[in-house]
Amino acid sequence: MWVFFTEGTGEFAGWYVNSEKPHVRDKHTAYTSDRVLDLVISPDRTMVRKDEDELALAVAQGVFDATAAAAISRRTPLRWKPS
Repeated sequence: MWVFFTEGTGEFAGWYVNSEKPHVRDKHTAYTSDRVLDLVISPDRTMVRKDEDELALAVAQGVFDATAAAAISRRTPLRWKPS
């Protein structure tokens, strides 16, 4: 998760959540696997999902199959606005 602030004022601008599998480490290396879909969360906590086109491309290229892509989509909220 990245936290953003407005340049100049330092005002909080929101979060960016990069969806990944848990990192695995061995003695020399850290292994990561990006799940492609990400979230942009505004200061009011409104969430918007990003990169659905990239997930479709990853399926077309064989990076994920349709079942894995559906699971990634289920785990990543499409939109959400707090009440």
